[in-house]
Amino acid sequence: MPQAIACSPPSVTCQAHAHEEAEAAPATTAAAATLSGAAPTVVVAVVAAAPVNPADPSTWKVADTCAWLHAQELGDHVESFKAHAVDGKLLLSLTEQEMYGTLGIVSPLRRKKLMMAISELRSAYMNP
Repeated sequence: MPQAIACSPPSVTCQAHAHEEAEAAPATTAAAATLSGAAPTVVVAVVAAAPVNPADPSTWKVADTCAWLHAQELGDHVESFKAHAVDGKLLLSLTEQEMYGTLGIVSPLRRKKLMMAISELRSAYMNP
């Protein structure tokens, strides 16, 4: 439930109430389309969230780590990373043994690719 915020003047839409108008817009559009006989149209936008601080992987949440995995073309391991709550700090400390035993990355070349990418992250994080 959105928090009530007083806006002044009432005719000006503030940022706090912009989402309320956005939520009401599809219903209004759908109602108008139904009255005119046209099929209602719903538009959904999907926006990928950027990491909290891309320069500091230690601040990444699990979703940020998963987005990074996709960027490394290792997206098929995302479910395992989510199941084990691998955030940025944990990612930076992963060992090859943990990748194999815990995360189930059985391909030695995929583990090597991931270790190399993590090594690049560590270097960039330690030496900005």
